[in-house]
Amino acid sequence: MFRIALAGRPNVGKSSLFNRLLSRPLSLVEDTPGVTRDWISGVALLNGHEVELVDTAGLRGSGGRRGADAAAGLERDIQDYNLAACREADLIWFLVDARAGLLPEDAALARELRRLNVPILLVLNKSENERLARAFSDEATALGFGEGVMVSSAHGLGISDLADATLERAGDGLTATKTAPENVTETVTETVTETAPEKTAAAGDESGDESGDKSGVRAGVKAVIGRPNVGKSTLVNALLGSERLLVSEIAGTTRDAISVEVGSGVGSLVDTAGLRKRARVSGVLERLAGGRSIAALGDAEQVWLVVDATLGVEKQDLILASRVIREGRSLVVVVNKCDCVASYEAARLDAEERLARSLSQARGVAVVAVSAREGRDLDILVERSRGAGVAWNRRVSTGALNRWLRATVEEHPPPSFSGRAARIKYITQYKARPPSFMVSCSGRLPRSYVRYLENRLRAEFDLHGVPLRLSFSKGQTKHDLRH
Repeated sequence: MFRIALAGRPNVGKSSLFNRLLSRPLSLVEDTPGVTRDWISGVALLNGHEVELVDTAGLRGSGGRRGADAAAGLERDIQDYNLAACREADLIWFLVDARAGLLPEDAALARELRRLNVPILLVLNKSENERLARAFSDEATALGFGEGVMVSSAHGLGISDLADATLERAGDGLTATKTAPENVTETVTETVTETAPEKTAAAGDESGDESGDKSGVRAGVKAVIGRPNVGKSTLVNALLGSERLLVSEIAGTTRDAISVEVGSGVGSLVDTAGLRKRARVSGVLERLAGGRSIAALGDAEQVWLVVDATLGVEKQDLILASRVIREGRSLVVVVNKCDCVASYEAARLDAEERLARSLSQARGVAVVAVSAREGRDLDILVERSRGAGVAWNRRVSTGALNRWLRATVEEHPPPSFSGRAARIKYITQYKARPPSFMVSCSGRLPRSYVRYLENRLRAEFDLHGVPLRLSFSKGQTKHDLRH
């Protein structure tokens, strides 16, 4: 597929244009320089031609900030990482800010981009004022890329001109498509609508059955979440076998939720920003990044909660695990950095014990000890992930359920509740993802007996480690357990 990289110094509107062309807020946007760090790609249509767009971080054309401290090292890594993405493109859209005028940083970056030997199309963004934009166009020719195309990503102006100019530069390198694939947009007309608001996950969201999931859950997608600096990006890179994601010892390096395809039956992994306790979150940028992480959790069918083996399972980890279970997602706990502790098995058992003691809903959840840095035991992680996914999708026949129910009730009949014994009639599974069951019962059941039924149900049909929905027919009991 024809690849176009969006390049420019910080805060010239690359992510806004990227989101505009994809018709969805895939890339984080905030009026602060340097928001984007990892490059993100998505598919769009330019006048009927399918292209891959790559949104890159703001580049400075000088190799990043000088200095020997960690922050300077991270900036140099960001620069090199994103220039490498531009080098792999078929065309670069070089964005400059028409309102700010031509700056020395633009000229320095132009020299840097020329060294990549990739065709460059100059894009004059923020050109809402046509008179000022035309005056700037003359000034921008000094960069050596021609007059450029005037656009406004915020208002959707000049998009069709940009598409035409791109097609002219691409020649036969583009592939025409008759119908728009999912999540792409046809950019043939100008629009003045604002970018769609960012999606957030509903706390009580559940996935539908196999015939049609209406909650937005995407099949095969696994969100990788956890506190900052627990090794989420390192884990995804290890499974990919490449340095696709930016990794740094500085906590909070990842800001966007970045989806990558992994082979070997893993599916799509979404690397997310670290989630801290709400009281410790500072600044609008961290709040936006956290919102993206929570939205990714809501979109995924399985969540990998990464914890630091050197610190163990902490309160924030338990809060995140509880949220995953409450939303009905399949959960796998990944104890990372086990190369820094004495025993992988001890780290795993400590995590299991902490989960069982502090979060009863997490009993039986798959817990895997790994070292992402050394690539150790990742095959076990993939295997346990696959098993949790099978249980999450499991359907049990009504006949098997009712045979189990009769035997279970005969072995241990329900006790009286408020002086009256309940009569359990039958059970049926009304959906999977997660497994959800309805029990017909006359009278009310004590909560302890409901727990007994749930535990026996898990044991009989191998539903350990996945959320379970056990409801009772309306008007007969108030129990509706979600765990």
